[in-house]
Amino acid sequence: MAAAAARDPAQESKIEHDVAAADPSLVSALHDGNDATDRGDDEAAMRAYAKVHAGAPKVADVTRRLCTAEARAGVPELGIKYCREALAEEASPENHAALAMALLANQPPQKRELDEAA
Repeated sequence: MAAAAARDPAQESKIEHDVAAADPSLVSALHDGNDATDRGDDEAAMRAYAKVHAGAPKVADVTRRLCTAEARAGVPELGIKYCREALAEEASPENHAALAMALLANQPPQKRELDEAA
């Protein structure tokens, strides 16, 4: 798997702030998840993001990252669950795109699922 695109420092700062507000000790696990994602280790990313999500479940960016790690690691059903959770928390274009990716990883998607991602 190719390395992830360069991260936006402002977005990363916001995510770190949101995670730290829930539990400062989780910031290092967030970094572990990001590093694992960047090197293409989806299972390690999944474990790290799951830890962060457990302690900061309202941080939609982390929930989305857990979603995509699950889907890429071959667990699209869980990925879809977390994508829907992220989308319910924040209806952002990134969360819609992540849900679409997870649905496509769970081939073949149903029409109603594709409509949901739109």
